[in-house]
Amino acid sequence: METKKIESLEQKEKKEAELLDRIRRSAQGAVPPESLQPEKIEGLLSDAAIESRKRQKKKGISSLSRWVGAAAVLAFAVTALWQTGRLSKETESPDRVTQADRRESSALAFASDYQEVYDALYETFYQEPAAGSGAGYVTLEMAAKDTAASLGNYSSTNIQEPGVEEADLVKTDGTWIYLLGEDGTLTIVKADPKEPVLESVLTLEGGPELQVHECYLDGDRLSVITSTQSASLSEEEGVYQMESGTQTTLSTYDLSDRSQPVLMGSVTQDGSYETSRKTGDYLYLFTSYAPRIADTWEASDLSPRVNGAALDAGSVYLPEHLNTDSYLVLSSVSLEDPDTVLDTKALVSGTTNFYVSAENIYIANEVQGDAGVSTELVKFRYEDGAITGTAAGLVKGSLNNSFSMSEYEGFLRLVSTYYDEDWNEYNALFILDETLSPAGSIQDLAKGETIRSARFLGDTGYFVTFRQTDPLFSVDLSDPENPRILGELKVTGFSSYLHFYGEDALLGLGYEADEETGAVTGLKLSMFDVSDPENVTEKDRLILSGVTWCASLDDYKSILIDPEKNVFGFFCDSRYLVFSYQEDQGFQTELIYDFYPDQMGSQGGNVLMDESNSRGLYIGDTLYLAGPSCVIAFDMEQDFQETGRLWLKEN
Repeated sequence: METKKIESLEQKEKKEAELLDRIRRSAQGAVPPESLQPEKIEGLLSDAAIESRKRQKKKGISSLSRWVGAAAVLAFAVTALWQTGRLSKETESPDRVTQADRRESSALAFASDYQEVYDALYETFYQEPAAGSGAGYVTLEMAAKDTAASLGNYSSTNIQEPGVEEADLVKTDGTWIYLLGEDGTLTIVKADPKEPVLESVLTLEGGPELQVHECYLDGDRLSVITSTQSASLSEEEGVYQMESGTQTTLSTYDLSDRSQPVLMGSVTQDGSYETSRKTGDYLYLFTSYAPRIADTWEASDLSPRVNGAALDAGSVYLPEHLNTDSYLVLSSVSLEDPDTVLDTKALVSGTTNFYVSAENIYIANEVQGDAGVSTELVKFRYEDGAITGTAAGLVKGSLNNSFSMSEYEGFLRLVSTYYDEDWNEYNALFILDETLSPAGSIQDLAKGETIRSARFLGDTGYFVTFRQTDPLFSVDLSDPENPRILGELKVTGFSSYLHFYGEDALLGLGYEADEETGAVTGLKLSMFDVSDPENVTEKDRLILSGVTWCASLDDYKSILIDPEKNVFGFFCDSRYLVFSYQEDQGFQTELIYDFYPDQMGSQGGNVLMDESNSRGLYIGDTLYLAGPSCVIAFDMEQDFQETGRLWLKEN
């Protein structure tokens, strides 16, 4: 076994040497763009450095082999870019390529320098009115039945994609409960059904301007995402101008001693926090950055800073059509080295929705063009901290939310709502291949209705449209080039959120509505039988009359749901509702808990829990309602009787 391993490494080193030799020969005579001049090359080595860092973990590979392998990856990628013509304009002439030339050559390409970024932004947004962006955008080159991860015998954050973790305000590991407060604190509570115990309260760094967003929990590590705003006053020719900016920080704490969390490291990134994801030990952070555009400029005006260093222009993607002057900045951090940013890319684009699969990041941006509203898509591949832009595409219409997208076996499936030239409203399902080129579609669905929710499971998709009634469509996606509608179930009301609840059941959470007018009349729970996708039926429904808005339906991470535990709960109208489902009895109301003081005996006379920053979770057979003011425990085996309460602060 050892001999074979050594032989394979020798063969690999030989192949790498041959590859480098071929690259050198093929690149002879080529004129490199400015971004690949010696003074620029250091910034472009980030991908190679990441590859080298990964290789260092493997035993038996020499330092020379590691360096050669990383250099080969970078050189091959650059040479391939020249040979395929994506930078053909640059190689034809040593002069700087114009933005118009770039738009002809590629829909998604790196900037050569910040002069090009400035020209693109200034010409598009500050010199002439922006043309109809989005019209004519040129393309480039496993779902699971239950996504409410149940780890052991305690709940975790409700997520969209299996294996892709999402941050939240409250986390638990089955022993402790961790809560982030708007006042800039991290509170750790020892979970106990009868007497929850306050273990510690940590004031996060950042001062009074600190905004607390979300956190990730990974064993004895807690990673907290916060942001701060800065402002400065500048004067030029007697004119004073106030400039402000936002910086997002990822701070990772060692929780070995819960009474005294210790900061392990932190990274900073310019821009307002958008979202994040975590896979394994790698965390991916997304922020929105607004550069300063003026008649005179410096690179520092256009370059976002990541961990104190300006981002090289060679890491900024310029789409073919600009629809905003802001950037989306994507960075990766290994939580084993929380002081270091592994990789950063920026995309000059706005963002309407994010979807992250196990391998790819999809950025969806709604734009208004001559042909109406369209959704631009940009795809980034990520792996072990490396981030690479791979494709761009376009579909007509707008997406409801991130659940309108799903990746399966290399294809991106999505549903949208659009208007035709006569302003008739329709819906469509699109399937795009790995290059985000069209593979198949179903269009002109449900005239006069709007998509309200969607969920995908393997080769089958389900989506709800609504005007006066709720058609639940089931779609066969097994042939990406020829998707087909399997069934259409019409019921009153509509589902805002869909969740697979066991093998053949689909739970719908939404609203009941008047069949004639479409006016919302109450909260509605629906259980659909999807054992036969061609004949979906509504097995049971529960309606709570008079409820016209439910905060959790707009924030899926606030929903506690576990089909195996047979429990789901959410905040609604200053109450926390808990339900279960039995095949022979239908929906069972387990708990309706009101947070108003006359029903809780509040110490300060205020409502104790805000739906936006409180969560429900379970540990064993105990349900905990956890918020900045208190933690309340309920016995799930004894009719959800309250068993304990911990006051965290007085109102």
